[in-house]
Amino acid sequence: NIVRITDVLPTILAEANIEAGAYPFDGMSLLPIIKGEEKKNRNFFCDLALRGLKAPKIITMNKGNFKFILNEKAVSPHVKKVVKDLAGYKVELYDLDKDPHEKINLAGQARYHKMCIDMIKEIKAIYKDVQQKPGKRKKVKMDKSLIEKLKALGYIK
Repeated sequence: NIVRITDVLPTILAEANIEAGAYPFDGMSLLPIIKGEEKKNRNFFCDLALRGLKAPKIITMNKGNFKFILNEKAVSPHVKKVVKDLAGYKVELYDLDKDPHEKINLAGQARYHKMCIDMIKEIKAIYKDVQQKPGKRKKVKMDKSLIEKLKALGYIK
């Protein structure tokens, strides 16, 4: 099964019988997979942006055993055909069952173009949804001791 690192903490809490409902985790407990109650791969979505940039440099998602990557470091002719605002991204698609080391990029093969187009549309929908529903920030109260420790470590000024 494909799992995410964000699933580890909810798994530990579930195993320790600690209610995690009050915490806004992105992950889900892996116990159903471990116990054999859940068989299929979970879908994931991930993006990575450099500090100060509004647009991500790398966007990744999976569907079943396929891993899809949009990488801004290289230009791909396959993306230009689909959406203009992602035209600077390299498209990558891997079948993790057959190619776990991600050596054979399937995105250039005609039979996978529709899958790539559908994943790009889904990514765009995710970003649109996030932009329409901005998250609420919670103000954290810190005592003087914690503030001094964070200053000493260089995290705050």
